[in-house]
Amino acid sequence: MKYLNVDELSYNLLYSVYSIPNILLPFIGGIFLDSFGIWLGTFVLCVFNLVGMATFYIAIAGKSFGMTVFSRVISGIGGESLEVAQGSVLNNWFRGRELSTAIGLSMCISRSGSSFNSFITPHVYQWTESLTAPVIIGIIVMTVCIIMSMIAAKMEKERTRIDPNDQAEHGSEKIQISDLKKMNKGVWLMLGIAVTGYMAFFSFVDILNKYQ
Repeated sequence: MKYLNVDELSYNLLYSVYSIPNILLPFIGGIFLDSFGIWLGTFVLCVFNLVGMATFYIAIAGKSFGMTVFSRVISGIGGESLEVAQGSVLNNWFRGRELSTAIGLSMCISRSGSSFNSFITPHVYQWTESLTAPVIIGIIVMTVCIIMSMIAAKMEKERTRIDPNDQAEHGSEKIQISDLKKMNKGVWLMLGIAVTGYMAFFSFVDILNKYQ
């Protein structure tokens, strides 16, 4: 906050401009993935994240708070929608009871990445005494992410070549907005649990520094 010369309220805006659009963006991202394919969609979403990170680097280097906000908006377009793509891939690659295990393992790995980032970023800053150093690492990580998405796309292409019926099975159903009315009460209850859980947790995380 001192580096950018902003107060706590303005600093929290960096999270708000990322999270508020993502109330709706994952739904739009799902439509995008259904329309253009999971792997092309995943690549595009990763590129948004990379561009957002690169823009954030420029903003930090130039000490421009306005550009940091803009960079977070760009990252927000791709960030949460990637989880939609991840869920679609898991649904394609796993079946029955193993699907829940695969989703659980995926969430564990995702959260471990978040935890590692929260741990290592402050240390990188202390070692280098530069805010741009952790951002450069983020750019490198996002570049690796794009490369991995391309490798996974090739694997998926090979899988569907071996078993074309599997691709036809998953591509036969079309989802419409009107289908939301058909979801049972259990789905809405699970969504309610997720919303309240995130509200309780992230409201504290956003202002964590105030309690330290």
